[in-house]
Amino acid sequence: MNKGKIWINVRDSFWFLPAIYSMLSLLAVAVISLMDQWVLSAIKNDIPSIFLTEKSVTQTIYGSMVTAILTMTTISFSTIMVVLSTYSTQFSPRTLQDFMKSRVTQHVLGVFSFGFIFSLVNLFLVGKDPSSELFSPFFAIVVSIICLAFFLLFIHHSSRFLKVNNLIGSIRSDTSN
Repeated sequence: MNKGKIWINVRDSFWFLPAIYSMLSLLAVAVISLMDQWVLSAIKNDIPSIFLTEKSVTQTIYGSMVTAILTMTTISFSTIMVVLSTYSTQFSPRTLQDFMKSRVTQHVLGVFSFGFIFSLVNLFLVGKDPSSELFSPFFAIVVSIICLAFFLLFIHHSSRFLKVNNLIGSIRSDTSN
């Protein structure tokens, strides 16, 4: 197998986009942590206290995010797998495969992976130091809102994918090509 085919197989695999998002989350953790350290060491006295977050609040935010994102991912994907298994027996065995190859599905799982890993690593890094943080909790809130938006996108995508007319039309067009 040549390198081009290997790259295409890796790029088209289900785990490629979630793996990219996971690596980006580690990069985001590093950048946000460095920004927090640099800004707080340089201008901590000039920042109003309303913008600073204590470690206990930060730990609560990250702990809640880890739990929420893992629950959201587990429930949404396990529920859709049950439905798609039923559809596979009634319509086409490729239904589950087509849904998992969908870029929307892969991006949603990638965003969930980003949020989970970002929160988990930051929860680990928060430690027991009682100092304050600035950017990290704010970015965590932004990540949680983005995860919620992608959850809604996933619900919308799943409901459109599971419409019988769309499913049969997709099977027909795949068979024709």
